[in-house]
Amino acid sequence: MSNPAVVTLQNRHIENHAVWLDDNFGESIHIHIDDFRADLTNAELRQMCSDLCEAINALVDIPGFDCHRIDPVFLEMQLGGRLRHLTKVSLDEVAPKDMQVLWNGVEPLGQSMCVRALKGDTEEIDRTRDIYHEGQKDRERLDALLESVRENGYPYQGEYMILYGDDNIIMDGQHRAACLWELDPEKAVPVLRFYFDNYVTPAAIPKWKRNAAYQSVRKCGRALRSGIGLLTHPRKLYRQLKENKKKRAQRRADQREAAYLREHRAEHDEITQLFLQK
Repeated sequence: MSNPAVVTLQNRHIENHAVWLDDNFGESIHIHIDDFRADLTNAELRQMCSDLCEAINALVDIPGFDCHRIDPVFLEMQLGGRLRHLTKVSLDEVAPKDMQVLWNGVEPLGQSMCVRALKGDTEEIDRTRDIYHEGQKDRERLDALLESVRENGYPYQGEYMILYGDDNIIMDGQHRAACLWELDPEKAVPVLRFYFDNYVTPAAIPKWKRNAAYQSVRKCGRALRSGIGLLTHPRKLYRQLKENKKKRAQRRADQREAAYLREHRAEHDEITQLFLQK
């Protein structure tokens, strides 16, 4: 069975490749790409991340843009695909009371799930799963950020909330904005505005296009077109079936590992404490 001192940090499928990171306590960080594995120390991993940020900065080459100051989860999940359209970055000030969020359409920050949670209405945030920060619940992250803002202020380590264009819609930093609202909704705070040559404000998108039913129909249409494309290209179909088989095998392996860790939690915690003491 797998080493109980190994914890999977991330697990992704990038195109046709299985990519995951393991933390082997007391030894190294393992980076897996299919059958290839690279072992790095914590210092080497941090240096690699810094080098990648420097490479992105050199490719973007827009005054005011600094990859080091951007949440890596936001960079991967949302911003990365837009960087080639980035034309300008500017520093601005906006009061939390004037900010908006994208949730069920565009809504004021004061009505958002995070602000309501800080006021005691935690029903929605408790049932919301944070898919971008594995191993951490949305409410836990919000509480930790509120404590950090109180102790360290905002922006901490130069990490600003990010808005697109001239909109006051928060693209990155909704939790921080909610914390600032809790402290003083009237006080203007610094934010970064990213301008793109292809940006369309969400407010200009018809409401029916933001409807969940419409989005479901679009998703089904894309799946149907993809299926037709696979059926008309046997080689592509074979590669996709092979990839699906890999994914199923990886899911089964993850389930076995999770079951093993649950069964041997006490042993795992004891080993972890021994390594931490060293």
